[in-house]
Amino acid sequence: HYFRKEYLSQNNSLIMLFTLLTIFPILNSLIVRWEPRNVYLVPICMVPMFVRVFLDSRSAFMTHTTIVLICSAIVPERFEYIVMQMAAGYIAICALREITKRSQIITTSASIALTCLVIYTLVKYLDNNALSFELLKHGYITIIINGLLLMLAFPLMFLVEKTFGFVSPVTLIELSDTNKELLRRLSEEAPGTYQHSIMVSNLASAIAQEIGASALMVRTGALYHDTT
Repeated sequence: HYFRKEYLSQNNSLIMLFTLLTIFPILNSLIVRWEPRNVYLVPICMVPMFVRVFLDSRSAFMTHTTIVLICSAIVPERFEYIVMQMAAGYIAICALREITKRSQIITTSASIALTCLVIYTLVKYLDNNALSFELLKHGYITIIINGLLLMLAFPLMFLVEKTFGFVSPVTLIELSDTNKELLRRLSEEAPGTYQHSIMVSNLASAIAQEIGASALMVRTGALYHDTT
């Protein structure tokens, strides 16, 4: 209410947040009941990825922190879990400032997996004062699988977008493609208006960059401002 009051009037934002806050702790609980050692299979960092892309960094941080604390109540190694998941969440939030390419998801997933592997190794060493492959093997396997599952965030992002009525940067890039049917028709039937729209979109994008607004959203909107 204090920092993001506008979200309280947007049902899609609230529903998405509470859906994520419900689904992932349930998945974590089921995994822990099945095999506590497999707790790192649940790709918790998908949550800050989605919230960062569709909402903002502060909301992503608070949502991730809430989910990690809820999940930590039932995991066997709470300190290890909290440290690892919080660090991984920070990586996810910082890396996905504005997603425009599939490669960003792959890079972010790899960075998260590497961070978790390093922290897992250090924590195990502090606990045992020694390291062995047998001690680390199972944890390494689950963390690597977790990193692979995080790569599914890209196709799942499309599902979240359509389910809750958001518009992702990837969709804006697709809409700004001049080969889209509507823009192509505009260039063929009204070339003067098309060139005007291109110039307006470039100017609006430059102004948006100067004031720190979303240049991609402004540019896409300007491209279509005369299509009606």
